Amino acid sequence: MFSEELNKLIEAAFVDGVLTDKERSVILKRAKAEGADLDEVELLLDAEVQKRLSRDPLTTINTADNPIKELDTKISNINDNKKIAKVITSFPIPSLKEELLLFIPSMESKWLHTSSDADQEDIKAAYKTKYKESLSKAMMLYGSDPDFQPLFQKEKSIKKYFQLSRLSGTQSFLLFMLLLILVCGICMVFALTDWKTKDISTNGFETYQEAVKSRDFESAHIILNKMLDNYHNKEVTPYSDSWLSSNDRHYKEKAEKEEMLKAYKEGVDYVFNAEVLYLCSLGDKESLDRIVFLLSELEIEGSPIPEGEYKGIHLTSESKIKHSEYISSVSSFNSKCNKIIDLSIARHFYGLVERIIPLYKTIPDEIDPYSWGGKSMKYTDVDKEKAMEKVNNAIDSGVFPNVTEHIK
Repeated sequence: MFSEELNKLIEAAFVDGVLTDKERSVILKRAKAEGADLDEVELLLDAEVQKRLSRDPLTTINTADNPIKELDTKISNINDNKKIAKVITSFPIPSLKEELLLFIPSMESKWLHTSSDADQEDIKAAYKTKYKESLSKAMMLYGSDPDFQPLFQKEKSIKKYFQLSRLSGTQSFLLFMLLLILVCGICMVFALTDWKTKDISTNGFETYQEAVKSRDFESAHIILNKMLDNYHNKEVTPYSDSWLSSNDRHYKEKAEKEEMLKAYKEGVDYVFNAEVLYLCSLGDKESLDRIVFLLSELEIEGSPIPEGEYKGIHLTSESKIKHSEYISSVSSFNSKCNKIIDLSIARHFYGLVERIIPLYKTIPDEIDPYSWGGKSMKYTDVDKEKAMEKVNNAIDSGVFPNVTEHIK
């Protein structure tokens, strides 16, 4: 996933068991120069810090409010409010659970209790930004941790409060009347039609992107399933030799259906990559099992031509299309395996590597449509072999300390 030089830089930063702000800055600068995903690098660095802290109790900070005191100390001697705001905005958010549990309420309190006067506006905005960023990081690292749930619920309550507090008495009355009219209108519509009520199983998310940002992958999968159902339920006007207008509608509807399928496939890739990255950041057995399950659930499309000799000139158009679809689908599947292998190496998950390597698919040759005979269809394990070479190089480099034998 990352270059050898970047991996060595990360390892060097953790030699003393501590990642300083300067070391983090150098790593991110190098990652940006290489074109790496900075959010992904940040996530892996935070996960590594957390893992090392939990592994070595001597490095654990006893006073969980240290980041708060550090921030207060930094801004205590600054008289320029804009500079204070800049320090707050650039202050690193802690990753340790105990620190984050106190850091979030502290940022919330300072945001809500900082004056809204013009001279304090920048500081108030900075605390608000840091509060939001802290919640996002907590959601990413501890989304399922029950200790953080009250903080997540409180954030929703604050959002509702500010939305309602902006309304005057007259505005509130008008809003109430508007909602009343809207409800009555909806009731009338349902009384006159057979429309179904909106499925609330997606927790109110309209798109899979919204669900993923909130780490609600279950809702994201439900939305994807609905997209697939809509694709299958989409009817296309039959082609006719006699009616031009009908044919125009046929091609338009066919193009729309193809776009629906394309959007669905893009959504599958988007949700898969985001969920795998999140599960790797958790790193527990249940999360790693989930990664293997997600991979096994991916559908392989098309149907390939079997190994052996074939005559391309005698193949039907449909069989050629199905063969090409299979190659594309298998290549996409192996690409996802590669991503998991890269993450496993970065996080030292050798057990996950052992489970992913056997899942790689063999890829057949492309069809020679003009072969009359004697053409042999072969299948290769090139993707699997490259992955094994990458893993074995990682073993030789000491990425997996307790593993010395190569994968074969």
